[in-house]
Amino acid sequence: MGQGSTKGLTASRANDEGSLGVRLLTDLCDHVMVGIDRLPTVAILDRLNALDDAPWADLHGKPLDNRRLSKMLAEYMKADNEPIASRNIKTAGSVLKGYSAADLWDAWARYCPPPPESPLPPLPGMENTV
Repeated sequence: MGQGSTKGLTASRANDEGSLGVRLLTDLCDHVMVGIDRLPTVAILDRLNALDDAPWADLHGKPLDNRRLSKMLAEYMKADNEPIASRNIKTAGSVLKGYSAADLWDAWARYCPPPPESPLPPLPGMENTV
């Protein structure tokens, strides 16, 4: 393998990590943080690792953990241009590390495709008959 081949592998690996990061943001937006303004990391990991057809329960033979979640989310910025990071979250009498939906909104807007408004377009000539 020449040097050019190695560079291609590195770029491909970085691209895969980027795709995985967007998948993480999308799963957080569409499945984990729906209707919730903040959630402890342990609950986020439980929900992500329980998702069917998602890679989180088996990343290179291990489930997603808090260290990897933190590293992946730190690649994205909040609206104030600071990296997304866990913060203290007050729960029933205790304080746990977790994430706030407000910190994720900017990344969601930039990287997550909007959900379809309607699963199918209206049939021709049927637009106004509802």
